[in-house]
Amino acid sequence: GKFRRTIKGSFTPARFHEVHGKSDEEVAIYVNGLGIQVIVDMDYNKDRIGILALRPARVQVSWLAHPGTTGADYIDHIVIDQIVATPEMQPYASESMVYMKHHYQINDHRASYPYQPPNINQLRTREELPTDKTVLANFNGLYKIEPKTFRIWMKVLKNMEKGVLWLVGEGGESDENIRNQADELKDRIILAKRANFDDHIRRTAAADVFLDSWTYNAHTTAVDALWGGVPVITMPGRSINSRLAAGVLAGLGPGSETLARNPEEYEQMIARMATRPGIRARVQRWLTIGGRRGLEGRPLFDTPNWIRDFEGCLLGMVELSALREQTLNGDYSEWRGREFHFVRAFQPSWEWEYERHWPDAI
Repeated sequence: GKFRRTIKGSFTPARFHEVHGKSDEEVAIYVNGLGIQVIVDMDYNKDRIGILALRPARVQVSWLAHPGTTGADYIDHIVIDQIVATPEMQPYASESMVYMKHHYQINDHRASYPYQPPNINQLRTREELPTDKTVLANFNGLYKIEPKTFRIWMKVLKNMEKGVLWLVGEGGESDENIRNQADELKDRIILAKRANFDDHIRRTAAADVFLDSWTYNAHTTAVDALWGGVPVITMPGRSINSRLAAGVLAGLGPGSETLARNPEEYEQMIARMATRPGIRARVQRWLTIGGRRGLEGRPLFDTPNWIRDFEGCLLGMVELSALREQTLNGDYSEWRGREFHFVRAFQPSWEWEYERHWPDAI
């Protein structure tokens, strides 16, 4: 894909290593032979996690693709943020949580999808959306939509004089099932056709409000909606998967009016945003305080500072690993499970503080 080609082109051939087709053991031996100190697992399905089980690197990290603990005792850290994974969740993770200063997901919308003022009517016509109605949207896979969430959406839609729900169609039985669940409102469900990623990013601006699912939140799709200036309504839960969109909104800074505390408030928020254009317009203005430059300067879209923060996390892990080896002579059992958080001082000199939550923390 495009991103892989970009990454490969950023390295000399001697520093980009193709290991496709090798067994887990062969890759582990190869990585260890290169003297790599930090290995980061980004595989959503964890198909190659067996490589890390062989301990090829000093520091082994899980980040981004799988939003949650691996449960593996050979993964040392998970890179996350304090909104998505609160400190109280540490006992339920096999890894030590390393906190980014802001949201842990990297976004490159400024570089890859430069903003182009949308023609909303043109977009809606192309996507077969009404130009004179409120468009509520959710771009998650249909498997994320729970009956209880969908019932609230249908309740709000039924009480709206003019409104439609825009979802991503998956074809066949899935589309048929979602329309059947809508019952008498099935004609107000519009299923988007699959599009290439660039076109999908652009078309999100055709929505008025993005409605998040509960148990498994929108993540990338929430970021895409915000990039298009579309408010995202979410209700954070008590698990990492159910707090992803809250983390995304936190990356915009304080002041969001679209975080619900309970199902009743979630429903009320949707109803207000859907039926009162003035409230919707105010939230959209908040999103773009300072214009597009203001939105693009928020931490969520500030890629250069995100990179510096992530690099600092990696450096801190290496420092901690060296300290751990000196203190425990390489005995991981005494260190495993301790609540230990990195807090970046956010200084050019890369100074770090180690925040001790346990008296005997390393």
